[in-house]
Amino acid sequence: MGPVKVELSVDQEQKPGRFEVLAALRQAAGADGGAATGGGSLVLPSGQRIPLSDTPVTVGRLSECTVPLNDQNVSRRHAEIRPNRQHYVVVDLGSTNGTMVNGTRIHGETALSDGDIISFGSTYVRFEAS
Repeated sequence: MGPVKVELSVDQEQKPGRFEVLAALRQAAGADGGAATGGGSLVLPSGQRIPLSDTPVTVGRLSECTVPLNDQNVSRRHAEIRPNRQHYVVVDLGSTNGTMVNGTRIHGETALSDGDIISFGSTYVRFEAS
């Protein structure tokens, strides 16, 4: 994660008492997009962090999964997060409802970048490169 930058500006066109918030995420300078050797983590909706290492992480409804999700739209063994040579990748394991990264359904394996949002069924998880 890089430094946070906040800009405030007055919009004379806005009605009194109204405001607008614009946000953007940008990769910090020098970030490598989640190299497997540098680690990373998954941030669950509860805020819990699941550290990633050289071992694949399974996601699904089964209690045996590394990340068990109580979501009826998630398959029993839905997906895996695996280390690759330079990045972590997410792989859909033939789930019924599919896996999406930043709103796009994946096919095969997809490399993850810092800040990517992965959806398994109705559950959204954020990938953070360490």
